[in-house]
Amino acid sequence: EINDEFDVHFNFLDSIASKWSRESAEVIYYLLKNFKEREIAETLNISQPAINYRKKAANWESIAALLKRYRSVVKRYTDGK
Repeated sequence: EINDEFDVHFNFLDSIASKWSRESAEVIYYLLKNFKEREIAETLNISQPAINYRKKAANWESIAALLKRYRSVVKRYTDGK
């Protein structure tokens, strides 16, 4: 059951990530490391609106939702519930 759910999750993630530009992938990398948009902009030496544009182009909100669900399922599974 858990494998079926994760198969759906990771197929979805793969379909999104396969369409990323290098620039969007770079922004997602920093978001996954918990950088704020301002920090990413400073690191990459570009504007914060450019970071926001790349984040939206990469479908970050859907990825963040998927990661939240993944953590929830793993926690429930490891807690034995």
